[in-house]
Amino acid sequence: MFIVTFHGGSSGTQQLYSYADDRTGGAPYLTAATPPGTKGTKGTKGTKDANGFRDIQFLPQSASGRFYLVNSYKHSSEVFQISPSTTSPPAPLVNGSVLCSVYHPFAVAFDSAMAVCYIANQDSNVVVRVNGPNASNPGQPMPINPALPNLSKQLTFLPGTFVASQVPLAPPPCSPPPAVRKEQGGLGALPRKLKPTETPSNSVRGVAVIGATLYVADEVDSCIRTYDTQSGNYLGEIDLVLNPTHLLARDGLLYIGGSPPKGGPSKSVVLCFNPTTKTQKAVISNSDALNVKHPSGMTFDGSGNFYLADLEARVVYQFDAQFNARPTQPFIPARSGKPMPDSPEFILWVNDNWV
Repeated sequence: MFIVTFHGGSSGTQQLYSYADDRTGGAPYLTAATPPGTKGTKGTKGTKDANGFRDIQFLPQSASGRFYLVNSYKHSSEVFQISPSTTSPPAPLVNGSVLCSVYHPFAVAFDSAMAVCYIANQDSNVVVRVNGPNASNPGQPMPINPALPNLSKQLTFLPGTFVASQVPLAPPPCSPPPAVRKEQGGLGALPRKLKPTETPSNSVRGVAVIGATLYVADEVDSCIRTYDTQSGNYLGEIDLVLNPTHLLARDGLLYIGGSPPKGGPSKSVVLCFNPTTKTQKAVISNSDALNVKHPSGMTFDGSGNFYLADLEARVVYQFDAQFNARPTQPFIPARSGKPMPDSPEFILWVNDNWV
């Protein structure tokens, strides 16, 4: 079964949809899925300041696993832990209304022991580290990264900050944090003339953990930033595809989706980075037969087939284990022509026997 989250927003779909392995179906997965915060705040119109459900993961990958679902609505900003048999979100594992640094979250990643959870937040532009579901105090912020510059002089980083920003952002009621330069691992942002309630353009996107390294997609600076999960030290950047957004870790490899380079020779939309050899290669590139407009969610199925969602075209493409496009495209929507109800953000394949 495939689980798909959608971009949401003021006129979007606030629901998870499930599709069968043969790409048929397309029905709501949860019975009660509208995330809190959809009405916006007093004085705002609609939900233009928000999104909907974002990242969804099923961990660990077995029958004992659980769904981890991100609610990206700014005034809720939550991470849920959902048992496979549950049909509506329970109380959140992480609550942004309590932890101000968790603001407009995009994606989460866990260490192998499920004791640490990393949360990438678009509008505070930081990666926050909280205790994972197998820790003694799940959902609570962990100490600020001791490797952050000037920590001994200025203890004003946002709660739980593991990766800081080049442009200090302070969601209420937090105090403004210090800036961290890109050479020191700070995430990019695009400051502009802002109203008091506005924030710079989004930068931090997908996060992934492989071994003892945290990988963070820095969309604005068009690179992947890397950090040691044990010491917190910044390990440097990996220059990859333009504006990287989604990351997927599988079998020790990192898959990166991003905008295809304008005029670039490879026209790559998905790259594979090997942390052991420090090499990268394009595994999916646009061609006369394939035109991915906005790469988004990625997943593998149990047979090793690879799937890539296109946010703009509202479709999901299927590739074999060697990343060759299947002859019948797109995979979703099915050949019946029934369109997807919204722009697919994240996609996840789950063994039917697990749920």
